[in-house]
Formats: sequence, structure tokens, C-alpha cells
Amino acid sequence: MNKRRLGSSGLLVSPVCLGTMTFGSPVEEKEAIRITHAAIDLGINFIDTANVYEGYDRFLGSSGGTAEEILGKALRDRRDEVVLATKVGSPNGPGPQDVGLSATTVKRSLEASLRRLKTDFIDLYIIHWPDPYT
Repeated sequence: MNKRRLGSSGLLVSPVCLGTMTFGSPVEEKEAIRITHAAIDLGINFIDTANVYEGYDRFLGSSGGTAEEILGKALRDRRDEVVLATKVGSPNGPGPQDVGLSATTVKRSLEASLRRLKTDFIDLYIIHWPDPYT
């Protein structure tokens, strides 16, 4: 599969990106891992997730993270084959620091995403929702 430059980042990505919003429900872990591996085998190297994705069971303010946990397992031996994007900014808990884009919230969200994804870096960190206060 041909790759394209992602802006001026220097990253080369497939024109097709695997989205993972449904990982957790209705796409259970075993099937999600199979889909991820099949996508990589077909040349898709761009994978998108978010700190709040957990499939259709998600409700505003739930802790989320299920899709990141599943991806962490799926990419265990294949992390270097993909450009991994995740997001920050959506409500992901009941506390005042669980929403928005303050430095504290971003730092905590990033650390949690890295832990769930079982990686020490994220290639593209995206603001999921604007924060008019930050």
C-alpha cells in the first residue's frame, strides 16, 4: 500500500486509517486484535483510537480506555509497524480534572493512554474536543 506524508511531521501513513471506536463493544477483544493484525498485514499502518473509546457501551463521563487497552495487546509485538494516534479532551471520569485540556488533565490523560497502550510513545496526539477555557 502506498504511503503519504502526514502534514510536515515526516510520518508516512497509509491513506486508510483503522479506527477503533467500536473496540470493546460490539467488537470484542479477540476480534479486535484479529482486525488490527489483518489491517497491518494488508499494509494499513495508521491506527486511530482515543482515551475514551470503549465501543457502544460508552456514556459521557465514563472512564473509557477499553480500545486503548485492546490495542496495547494487539500491538505488543508490532508497535514499530504503525503510526499510532490517540486523543485527549473528552470527559473521562467524574472529577474536575477528568475533562478539558488543562496541563494537568493532558499530562494525566497522556500517562494513562501510554499505560493502556503499553508503549512509551504516541506518534500523533490529537485534541478530541475543543476546550474554550484553555
